[in-house]
Amino acid sequence: MRVVVVGAGIGGLALAQGLVRRGLDVVVLERDTDLAHTGGYRLHLGTSAVDSLARELPPMVWQSLRAASAGPESFTAMHLADRQLRLLGRVRPEGGRHMLVGRRPLRVTLATGLGAHVRLGEEATGFVREGSSVRVLTRSGTEVACDLVVAADGVGSAIASQAAGRPTSAPIGLVGLAGRHLDVAAIDRKAPPYLTAGPALAFGPRGVGLFLSRHDPATADVDPGAGPAHIEEPSWIWGLILTRAASERRLPDLVEASARTRGWAPWARHLMSTTPPDQIGTYRFHASDPTAPTFGWPASNVTALGDAVHAMPPTAGQSAATAIEDAADLLGAVDRVTSGAVTLPVALADYHHVVDRRARPRIRESLGPATWVARTSGPAAGMALTAATNLIHGYRTLTRSTT
Repeated sequence: MRVVVVGAGIGGLALAQGLVRRGLDVVVLERDTDLAHTGGYRLHLGTSAVDSLARELPPMVWQSLRAASAGPESFTAMHLADRQLRLLGRVRPEGGRHMLVGRRPLRVTLATGLGAHVRLGEEATGFVREGSSVRVLTRSGTEVACDLVVAADGVGSAIASQAAGRPTSAPIGLVGLAGRHLDVAAIDRKAPPYLTAGPALAFGPRGVGLFLSRHDPATADVDPGAGPAHIEEPSWIWGLILTRAASERRLPDLVEASARTRGWAPWARHLMSTTPPDQIGTYRFHASDPTAPTFGWPASNVTALGDAVHAMPPTAGQSAATAIEDAADLLGAVDRVTSGAVTLPVALADYHHVVDRRARPRIRESLGPATWVARTSGPAAGMALTAATNLIHGYRTLTRSTT
């Protein structure tokens, strides 16, 4: 079986690693020319995703990935705060293994050993089915014939959209401005103490949300014989979420960030304003419709994983982990085909069902914080949020003084 994976992102590379370990003929087409030049910051991988990587990656690659990640002690709770970063509540993560790792080291590490299987600078633009085989078309004019195509190239995937006969996601009216501040010692001095236990998501009036996290990769358990680890410097990571008309193409900048965060905690404003411009990126939030089946095309020899088919905003931190879990399920489907247990269409139909069932609730969960930000965009909603926040703080102060 020959497989073409379109996109060398997190899910695509995890899939490619498993396919290569199975001895299959694998080609990964990636439009980027350098895998290290990637946007995004720290990712949270839950137990299922971590177990999948531990099972499917070569031991040396797995050890390098562990060395580049932060220890579990850096995420013992997810915090909810107001715009003054006063703590409103916290949620403890589920038990099991967790991994906190930067997107750049994760992507580069997952490409370790794939070598010529990855073709950089090749953007897939569509496909042509020919019986039981398929040809993938690229912008450069080359074509790659295969038995199975997997769209793993994220939001706006041409392959996934062609297979579904429609766009697989749409803008949801939110945009983001994210940064990484490397002067950790200076920022640490006035940081809210609770952030040492895990990240926070803060809400304010006028349609603004802010994600905050301190990222410090753990290196103490590096095995010298495991090969190089792509370890990032410790940093403070922030992500500003702003409401924006879905039709408006302009993305936010620091000037807008400063204007929209007036009245926020001075520490948070200082963190954002002193982040170097080369450490800041912008993005638009997309999501798939959680009320409709995420896979809307017949099972054949073209499929997809991750945001290419079930896009979810980053507000719940589940996109990368879900793509890895998709890859693991697709590897299981391939195993059933190569063993002769089922045909490819049957295996993919089962895969579609499993992925659809997992993706829907996660899209809804990811849309939850995004919905709260959107609801605070109007004056009345902003006043309601402020009143609710004051009520919560007043109640907690009262209960502390009487117990």
